[in-house]
Amino acid sequence: SMTTARAKVYRNLDAAIEARLDTTRRMPGDQYLSEEAARDMVMRATVDAAVTSNSSAAGDDTNRPVMFRHDPRLQWPSLQYYTREQVEAFYNDVCNSGVPVSILM
Repeated sequence: SMTTARAKVYRNLDAAIEARLDTTRRMPGDQYLSEEAARDMVMRATVDAAVTSNSSAAGDDTNRPVMFRHDPRLQWPSLQYYTREQVEAFYNDVCNSGVPVSILM
């Protein structure tokens, strides 16, 4: 469980969204995250920093301080990155395996 004392507080929802977008931009490869997707993710993953409960950040007030409610270690860099060729090879192997699968991307 994460303690709120270690969680970074963002000045408002827009600052948290920009931080999420910056994280994507810093990652290697052709990472992309739309502002709309980042907004949806941040609204689901933040809580009002002034409130100690686990209430959601959903609502119209976007100027209050917020913090992410997940464990900050989830934002550590990945230990493994894949090249486009590796991902395509994996995808092709799965598609050609004859086993029914669903891949969500």
